[in-house]
Amino acid sequence: MGLIYQPNYIPPQPLPDVEEKVRKELQAIDPLLDITWVDDVVPNVAHQLYEGRYALICRWPASDGRWQAVREEGYTDAYDMLGWFCEEPSDANSIPQDPYNMMALVYKLLQNADSEESPWYERMSQVFGKNLDRMRDNKTMLDDEIEEIAERSYSEFEYKAKQFGYGD
Repeated sequence: MGLIYQPNYIPPQPLPDVEEKVRKELQAIDPLLDITWVDDVVPNVAHQLYEGRYALICRWPASDGRWQAVREEGYTDAYDMLGWFCEEPSDANSIPQDPYNMMALVYKLLQNADSEESPWYERMSQVFGKNLDRMRDNKTMLDDEIEEIAERSYSEFEYKAKQFGYGD
């Protein structure tokens, strides 16, 4: 199946009202849970742009040792990403879902992540690692495609220039 360009395509956008409702529900479960919009996480090759997605995050507690890096090195993201508000929470490339309708999945993610054998932060860091690898692969794929388009355009330009007697 080929890529389909839709001229009036509108990529997923942040929804402040929904975001606030979800935030309240998440923080009723645990004050460290939150929702955040992540810009430019998924390449959309058909429209030659990157799209954003909502992510389920867990802010670091005040006792977390990583706060030292925030203070010393100026990091701004003091949280762990637990998953995406997508059809497949571990895959930002899967179909984005309305975060408010994903609360059942949030409960399931948290329940599955809570075990003595494998603490949630270890399992979720594995999810984050997979997502990071996938983002790198997608960026590489998109970069390669952009380079190919640029080379093809340049070749066509050279050909046309020679046809009109320029650039011998």
